[in-house]
Amino acid sequence: MNWQRFAVMNIAAVVVLTLLGIGGYLTEAFTSAGKYGVACSSVLTILALSLMAAGQWGRARLIRDNVTVFGLVGTVFGVIEAFANAKYGVEVQQALESVGNGVGLALFSTASGLLGYLWLTLVIWECDAKAPIASWDEEDAPGEAWDYE
Repeated sequence: MNWQRFAVMNIAAVVVLTLLGIGGYLTEAFTSAGKYGVACSSVLTILALSLMAAGQWGRARLIRDNVTVFGLVGTVFGVIEAFANAKYGVEVQQALESVGNGVGLALFSTASGLLGYLWLTLVIWECDAKAPIASWDEEDAPGEAWDYE
């Protein structure tokens, strides 16, 4: 594994996320109903990076392939929040604001899962030439399980 490249890539990511946090761009994601999807995606991304550092590329790829699902969990919570707050008898402006906030949160949660997936894919691709993005044997037919070492 190329440790220097691994360290530089992840330090750069921490700096960018820190600047976004200081700027207040991440506050909404961690304080509302969709925070569960964002938090799960973030924790799984960190766990996968730790597994990569330990040389367990197969497990890291398995997490990478499922991190988007946890982003979708936050999406579901965001949509539920959006429509739960838009009740009958509420003014139209208030209902639209509620739906807009919930849908925005849902999209942010989805984006966190996708960004986690893309970041882990990039790290796997750049840091270990021996770790393919996915192992696909010639005799494997589509639909069969991929070989995660």
